[in-house]
Amino acid sequence: NIFSNIFILPWPLTSDEDQDWSTRFLHHSRFIQTLSEPIISPLKANSELLNQLETQECYKILLKRTLPLFSNIIYNHQESPNRSKQLLLLGMKEIFELSIRLFSTFIPKRDTCEEILEFFLSGYDVLRSQVKLNYVEDIVQIMLQEFAVSNQTNSDNLSVNSNNESSDCRIIKVFFKILSLIVEQPYSTIKSLLPSIISLVFNQLSHLIRRYNDPDLNRQFFKFLHNLLNNNFKYFQKSTLVNSYTSLINSKECKGQDGGTVSSVTTGEGTKEECGESKGDQNLENEEQLIIILQAYGQSFLTSDIGLFKQNLESLETLNNRLHLYSKKLFKDRLLDHFLNLFIETCITLSRELFQEDMLATIYSLASVDFNYFYKLFMPKFLINCEGLDDSQKNLVCNTLTRSMVVDLPSFVKNMQVFVNDVRFFRILNNS
Repeated sequence: NIFSNIFILPWPLTSDEDQDWSTRFLHHSRFIQTLSEPIISPLKANSELLNQLETQECYKILLKRTLPLFSNIIYNHQESPNRSKQLLLLGMKEIFELSIRLFSTFIPKRDTCEEILEFFLSGYDVLRSQVKLNYVEDIVQIMLQEFAVSNQTNSDNLSVNSNNESSDCRIIKVFFKILSLIVEQPYSTIKSLLPSIISLVFNQLSHLIRRYNDPDLNRQFFKFLHNLLNNNFKYFQKSTLVNSYTSLINSKECKGQDGGTVSSVTTGEGTKEECGESKGDQNLENEEQLIIILQAYGQSFLTSDIGLFKQNLESLETLNNRLHLYSKKLFKDRLLDHFLNLFIETCITLSRELFQEDMLATIYSLASVDFNYFYKLFMPKFLINCEGLDDSQKNLVCNTLTRSMVVDLPSFVKNMQVFVNDVRFFRILNNS
């Protein structure tokens, strides 16, 4: 690190013209070449070196010694200026290209694969603004293809060999760290990669995540999902042109014969919005993939991992604040009741008492999509299926809650706390 700093960090109290960048870059490149000599020279001398298992075993020892050195040098320049990072990337270009070539050979060898992925992670984490987009795309596509092929051909080993379980978890965890950094980028820059990434994650990796049930892996997986939705929700939305055309058709269909606009239809069960599409009601595509992601969130709240519960509760609220997630028609039609049931029942059972205030705030956000529906339809339906109370008790707690139908946050939370305590009281009373 000291040598690398001397060669490519700016000299203090020296103008840019007097930094002698070209000479220093030359010295730094020679320094990197010296460090990489053990892994580059053998392949230059014999291109068939890695075709035999015995030589692979010898070579992987060299890789495991050398790549961590480069990862450490890269992380050392996390806060370095752009010029230094550009010189660092140029000096390590051959190492990155070599690692890509070696990835397909060593991905079945867990310890070496982990080191290669850690090296990629360090490079993309520190140097992503210096790397050309098409270069990143090529690297990621190769990694996705190799990872998919390897996972498919070795799925049995990955799934049942408990001796390798911890190393498999670490490999997948590092891979998700890389993917999380990638999906942090704007949609326009990575939209060509998203279908491959999502397909690999849910078709080939998700079952391993469930099987291992490793807390750190689960948290990294949901961090990836959060970054995916938070930064690239456009993947799940139809284009602006399609949305504009759809809105135009809907507005024409909603015109009455007298030229007025029908804004809603009132039924005996409440009011259902028909026209005047809001931000949350934009047409979506890739809907089933979005449903799978949000269902995964729902399942995560049923696990025993308190840290994951807190992480995903905050994630959902962040996504809703930024994307109006709960107001999406897809969410309202297929997931709203599920999440309301989940959080209200969790409050009642005290299984996550530490986060009750946060859950009540989330219930408020969910209910605020349509308070009329929440009070008149959802809560009576919830109490019908609520175990441990007789009909008179259900009617009592329902009437107490729905009498005022408050819509401000403090009053709503207060009333829900009363409702939760009433249901607990009646359950304890009836059980005794």
